Amino acid sequence: MALVALLSVVYILTAFVIGQTVIHDRDFWYGEAREALLRRLPEGRRPHARNVVLMVGDGMGLATLTAARLFRGQRQGKLGEDTELAWDRFPAVALAKTYNMDAQIGESSACATALLCGVKANFETVGLDARGRFENCKSSVNSKVESLVDWAHREGKATGIVTNTRVSHATPAALFAHSASRYWEDDSKVPPGARKVCKDITRQLVENEPGRSINV
Repeated sequence: MALVALLSVVYILTAFVIGQTVIHDRDFWYGEAREALLRRLPEGRRPHARNVVLMVGDGMGLATLTAARLFRGQRQGKLGEDTELAWDRFPAVALAKTYNMDAQIGESSACATALLCGVKANFETVGLDARGRFENCKSSVNSKVESLVDWAHREGKATGIVTNTRVSHATPAALFAHSASRYWEDDSKVPPGARKVCKDITRQLVENEPGRSINV
């Protein structure tokens, strides 16, 4: 009986700890990024980029890149492991963790928010920090985060989005939209009760900043 009681207490405490939700808003992630940059960039070596071209390959994790190297090399009659892809010859290469706050396996919109806004987000939300909840329109009002496009406009730079999917799709939408659901691409997808507060993603592109000021 004592063993059963002990196991029950351990189970309850474990469930309590796992069940706790730590919500990190934008300030937490901005602080993390600032500290990381200061560690990696010595004083006096912090130049401003003149231009930036960011190419996003959806789903391009390390396993995908390894498979690409093997495939390319073997098509050339080689083993494949020693094959170089274009970015293997870049002067610098870095890794980014784009996980979601409430899901171990990330998906496009929240991962794009991490990549393009610098803030970890909840599953299937876009352009929001962790206070934004999936399909909860009101939660998006105070959880909106800026993107690379906002920061570029503030520096007086021209901007553009080029994509081989819909411009309102989950990954490109993180550059200009703030939505409690990646699926709210047009007004027919937004619940009727939420339409007075939350605009669909396409309408945000046309009417809101930074979307309406994007050059291309």
